[in-house]
Amino acid sequence: MKKNDTKTYFHKYIVLSLFCMVFGYATAQTSYVGDGSTVYFNGSILTNQVIVPDATATVNQTANTTFTGTGFVDGTVHVLKDGTNTIVPVGDGSTKSTITVATANSDDIAAVNYYFDDPATIGTTVDAGTNYYLSDTEYWQVSKVSGTSAGYSVSGTTANAGATYENVAPTGGTKVVWYDGSKWVEYTGANVVGYFSYAGENTTLGVDDNLNLSQFSFYPNPVSTSTASLNFNLPSSVQQLDVTMFDLTGKVIQRYKNVPVQAGANSIAKPQVANGMYLLQFSFNNGAQQVTKRIIIE
Repeated sequence: MKKNDTKTYFHKYIVLSLFCMVFGYATAQTSYVGDGSTVYFNGSILTNQVIVPDATATVNQTANTTFTGTGFVDGTVHVLKDGTNTIVPVGDGSTKSTITVATANSDDIAAVNYYFDDPATIGTTVDAGTNYYLSDTEYWQVSKVSGTSAGYSVSGTTANAGATYENVAPTGGTKVVWYDGSKWVEYTGANVVGYFSYAGENTTLGVDDNLNLSQFSFYPNPVSTSTASLNFNLPSSVQQLDVTMFDLTGKVIQRYKNVPVQAGANSIAKPQVANGMYLLQFSFNNGAQQVTKRIIIE
């Protein structure tokens, strides 16, 4: 984010600056919530400002508050009390991407963030249906700060228009996914907390309907730099396997030709590479089918 915009530092007693920010008198600028400050949004709010809280500041939004305009909070927003369909104006850098959170009880405080970043840092396994692949671009985090609710219902997200899924644009639809602690699963509206993202359907990778992608997985992932092998499971239908390892720029790191395969556990030697995220492309059945998976080395 550019830091040379007009700066308005919010402290607990600077009322005039907050008044201008809330009602949109000072537009197209960035406002900074100062050290240890607390800001409240309540009612119907229009602003075109990007609001950046200091790490020790708190931005509170009362449930059912409406927040319109192009402005957003580049940081954590705390949603207070009970309410339904509260649109939380979160964003990251120059990207605004709201999420709707419904709390249930008057003592609830939910913390909400948006990250314009790769959700594979949270987890790489997707169990959202055949041919669905995790977004490379964005995710939301909804956490419980306090209150008697075990979780919250979320909705109202929109997939980033330029998002890719396993480095390609989706050829089918998208669906909201939630990380259950071990994998990304389709989100069905349950009251939960945690990470949310999108999975996109891609039917152009040559993967037929008979290939069970849930059987196509790495373990462990992330992988330690001291590990000698990359281990993976294969469905029984995979034959004549070639594997290519890429970095995220598309540079080929290593090719493995005619890898011996069997149904279930398989492995290849891990190349000596730096910590980071890599792509492994599996080409099998005489090149008729391909699957690309992410792997993290740390």
